[in-house]
Amino acid sequence: MEKVLPVAGFVLIVIVAVGLFMYVVTTKRRKATQLYQAASREESMGNYTEAINLYETYLKENADDGQQVVYKIKTLRALISQ
Repeated sequence: MEKVLPVAGFVLIVIVAVGLFMYVVTTKRRKATQLYQAASREESMGNYTEAINLYETYLKENADDGQQVVYKIKTLRALISQ
């Protein structure tokens, strides 16, 4: 019985830590998704400067598909300069 309490405490700490980690990861993904969607919306409305700002913020938050987003930014900058 003396060893059960410390083991149970350790298991509880691990469960809480994993839960917190999952919360942080899902929150970060949700924020990145919202940024990308907002940037796409601005791009479709022709607000290229705002879209670029949002895409750049997205890149800072999440670089999973960075090459595609960098290409979008370059394309939008080219459209602005015309």
